[in-house]
Amino acid sequence: MHLVSWNLNGLEDENLDVRTEAALTEILLGGDMMALLASGRPPDLPDVVVLQEVVERTYVAHVVPHLRAAGFALVPPEPPARGYFEVAAVRGTAIRLARWVPFPRTGQGRALLELQLANGLTVMTAHLESLKPGGPVRMEQAQFVLERLRRAGPAVFAGDTNLRNAEWDSLDSEGVEDAWRATGAVKADRDTWGRARYDRVWGAGGVRFTGFRRLGTDDVPEIGEPPSDHVGLRVSFEVAESLPMPSEG
Repeated sequence: MHLVSWNLNGLEDENLDVRTEAALTEILLGGDMMALLASGRPPDLPDVVVLQEVVERTYVAHVVPHLRAAGFALVPPEPPARGYFEVAAVRGTAIRLARWVPFPRTGQGRALLELQLANGLTVMTAHLESLKPGGPVRMEQAQFVLERLRRAGPAVFAGDTNLRNAEWDSLDSEGVEDAWRATGAVKADRDTWGRARYDRVWGAGGVRFTGFRRLGTDDVPEIGEPPSDHVGLRVSFEVAESLPMPSEG
């Protein structure tokens, strides 16, 4: 399976529509529509897309039209009553259950979006507490996610964790695999926001990562800047067969 995760920087209004359009084009078409058409190859669509920092404007104008046209089912089906939010989109398998799981503590309205799929995989995404003062709460949220991953059966989390390296090192991550480390910890693919590795992908319960690369590292020609202040991540993974379906508890 292939999964894309990207914080789209929806809180920055400048060039927002052009940037979001470029991000969706890269996710679905590889970034160069003319090159894809010239090649005659079908687009290499991911199976799962999770987005953070989506706002109602970009959700309605870009996210929904492009992803639904490409055959994805979206959660949430309508923009929630939040200034910015997460989106998960899946194709090729039905969504059995989708829910927002409140974090035990947040000062920024953050929550975990969790999907249970008909193929037995659980997909999670979140935007963990931001900024340096949010460190203690952010670490609690990350530990909460790690514990849910371990309990969910085959499960993948992808999102903007805002974790500093020292914070990650102090968490209990036993039984959870980090996609970047599992695929060779290539230094050129490490940083996702400036010189920090805030955006991460984790797997548990029989998930084995086989590929990892960054998206959105080049400037959008029309505006001379990248699609977001974060780069996107595209990971490939396999799931061990004959694993039980995740419980709904």
